[in-house]
Amino acid sequence: MRYWTSARHPDDPDQSPTQLDRFLSWAKDEEDDLFAAWQVLSATGMRRGELLALRWGDIDLSAGTLVIRRSATLVKNFGAGETIEIGLPKNDKTRVIDIDPDTVTALREQRSALAGLDRAVLPLLRLSASSGAEGARR
Repeated sequence: MRYWTSARHPDDPDQSPTQLDRFLSWAKDEEDDLFAAWQVLSATGMRRGELLALRWGDIDLSAGTLVIRRSATLVKNFGAGETIEIGLPKNDKTRVIDIDPDTVTALREQRSALAGLDRAVLPLLRLSASSGAEGARR
């Protein structure tokens, strides 16, 4: 699998594919609710807010692509808590990203795990029972 890398120095130990493979293996075994998210982030280089705003309608598993249309941003309202706002991506443009077969498989497994829920409004990540409505507004 080819991993996205940042503009960091090539000798940066945090960029080691071996470390990433170990992390993804751990995530698949221990944190399977978030594994698909970690897989997508490591394979595409998407920004965190873009991943959090991703919807199933943005993903074409047959074609192996996903479309970045929006981004989530945490807004701190002093004295009134925090809210998550969904807006345009950082550069105000949508873009299509190709996803590799491992990522397609991870997304298919995540979608299958969520099969009984309403996919029209379901984000990529499953909210825990404790986060519920509080996950969108604090």
